[in-house]
Amino acid sequence: MIERTRTVWLVVLLLFGAGLFAAMQFAKLAPVMADVRSAFGLSAVGAGFAVSVLGLVGLVFGVAAGALVAAIGQKRAMMIALFGGALAAALGAMATNGPLFLATRLAEGASHLLIVVAAPALMTAHATRKDTPFVLALWGCFFGIGIGIVSQAAPFIVAAGGWRALMGVHAALVGATGVALAIALRRSGHHEETAALPRVADIVAAHARLYASGAPFLLAMLFAAYTLPFLAVLTFLNRHLIDVQGWDAAAAGTFIAAMTLVNLAATLATGWLVGLGMTLRSGMVLAFVTLSVATAMVFTLALPAWLMVACVIAAMAAFGLMPGLVFVHVPKIAPTPALAAMTYGGIAQFGNLGTFSGTPLMAAFLDFGGWPAAALLVALVSAAGIGISLAVARAARL
Repeated sequence: MIERTRTVWLVVLLLFGAGLFAAMQFAKLAPVMADVRSAFGLSAVGAGFAVSVLGLVGLVFGVAAGALVAAIGQKRAMMIALFGGALAAALGAMATNGPLFLATRLAEGASHLLIVVAAPALMTAHATRKDTPFVLALWGCFFGIGIGIVSQAAPFIVAAGGWRALMGVHAALVGATGVALAIALRRSGHHEETAALPRVADIVAAHARLYASGAPFLLAMLFAAYTLPFLAVLTFLNRHLIDVQGWDAAAAGTFIAAMTLVNLAATLATGWLVGLGMTLRSGMVLAFVTLSVATAMVFTLALPAWLMVACVIAAMAAFGLMPGLVFVHVPKIAPTPALAAMTYGGIAQFGNLGTFSGTPLMAAFLDFGGWPAAALLVALVSAAGIGISLAVARAARL
């Protein structure tokens, strides 16, 4: 792998853009769910599956994707992901029936998985050693920012051209990013490292290697401890603001979108904080303790508005630190391309486990014990996250 003397920022930013559009693969359906259900006659379960199928692809094939990317190369994987994702999104915009639309969503799930496995490794390959912590902290922002962009832009696009226009615009952006990235990678002098295509036995062995890998496996589990409460808290915070705090829907949506900026700032600050001496152990303990205390205060106490806002800001800052710390430490835990691909595949698999299970779990806790039970769930996951972070630090000697 080339030792960069300067960071190729164009490639880094294009890969980050690919991450934003990967996040939009999840987020673009939420604002048009009612229109999609009406267009295809989908049941509530079918509509929910149209969203969750992306997470299921990552949950089932995350580690396999790591092995595949290591075999075919990161650049080739990104080209397949972006051009295939653009085609799938375009076909989704033109779909005439529910099964075809769900098939395009399945294809987008495969595209999303390849992007989240290949893009951060390619970003690292185009950064200097000094810039790598910031570059990976930047990558840790992609999901929250992508969701925030969709929440703000979708109403205008849908008002102008309907839900199919939203799908079409997304397809065009993904395809354009693929073209620009192909040109930028050719000019960057990127040297592709590949291996033999994995067989089924190789994929089974890759799972076994990940689960027995020590620090990479624990880091993937730590990422799940972040993704599980993240989407759940964002989802139900909106409901809490409306039902408990008495906010109207527009104000709640705008506030949550603004909080993604706090999330962004905290994630981007991770590389700087690590440079100042923050360790994985100290950063994760701080983040999980802050999250559990802030969430408990918001969900269980009758706070004045200023204090409630301050607690939400603290929680979003904690959520920002977590992915930044995970991605910043991947090169230290997995220094070779093959090991990095396996680690990113594990992060994708366990991250999708968290996103897939978090919201239903919080809904169940809410039904059982109301908002205090929701706060309890966050506290339990935070305690598990602290324990896992200590185990990662011990295994990797960080």
